Amino acid sequence: MENIKNKISNEPVSLMSKICDNLGAYIFAKDMQGKYTYANDKVEVLFGCSKSDIIGKGDSEFFDLSMSQQMVENDIKVLSGQQQVVSEESNFVRNTSEQRVYRIIKSPLFDNENQIIGLAGIAHDVTEEKRLREQVEEQKQLLSIILDNVEAHVYMKDEDRRFLYVNSKVADLFGLDSKEIIGQKEQDILSEETAEHFHLSDSKVILDQQVLRVEETVIDNEQKYHYLSVKVPVTMAGKRSLIGFSTDVTEIYKLKEEFKRLANTDDLTGIYNRRYFLKEAEKAYSIF
Repeated sequence: MENIKNKISNEPVSLMSKICDNLGAYIFAKDMQGKYTYANDKVEVLFGCSKSDIIGKGDSEFFDLSMSQQMVENDIKVLSGQQQVVSEESNFVRNTSEQRVYRIIKSPLFDNENQIIGLAGIAHDVTEEKRLREQVEEQKQLLSIILDNVEAHVYMKDEDRRFLYVNSKVADLFGLDSKEIIGQKEQDILSEETAEHFHLSDSKVILDQQVLRVEETVIDNEQKYHYLSVKVPVTMAGKRSLIGFSTDVTEIYKLKEEFKRLANTDDLTGIYNRRYFLKEAEKAYSIF
């Protein structure tokens, strides 16, 4: 009968231990001196020793504390401040001789009289995740530098005409910070006429789902600006969008018009020259 009672009383503990061993996380508990009072199977594998060799030992046995200061500081916050800590820790594990990053939750443990007796923690190894995040962030910064320094206005809009991205040249053109533009619709930033002008080609790209190369002319403050634009359809999160590259060729157009004028008029008098009259005569003669 006594054996049956012991079996029944141990079943909840055994079940909890199995749950902790199969959660896919490092689960542990420490007393007020920082000695381990519990460790699940993953902690056992990480430290490279049995649970019996872990219980009663401190972190200095398993980590290089000079390279694991975040862990020490977080433990102090939990034990002295009696508060939960959610953080990332960068720790050097002696068994693997590796610097690993963990996303951890540490909470104080209390006895029946509400006195703190230690802490419990759960940790996930996010070393590779953090490496990938940093790599993506580096690539994002590099791409931003490139796009901000190309000789084109680069932007991205969705099918609702909402800006998803603008480079610094677009921000300068609009006289706004890029953060003030992203998320806004073009008709809320540009004049109605200008917004509708750009929307003509934008909507064609999104509807046809084909790359479009187009010349666009915009009048702003009585000044005429010419752009050569390439607009590429893309789909983001199931929503149709486009990426545009618009190059300001206003000066080229001015030079073109000037060369045309010089080719057909006398630079001194401003009247049409012999070349112009011959060309017009050829046109007239071709009619007959």
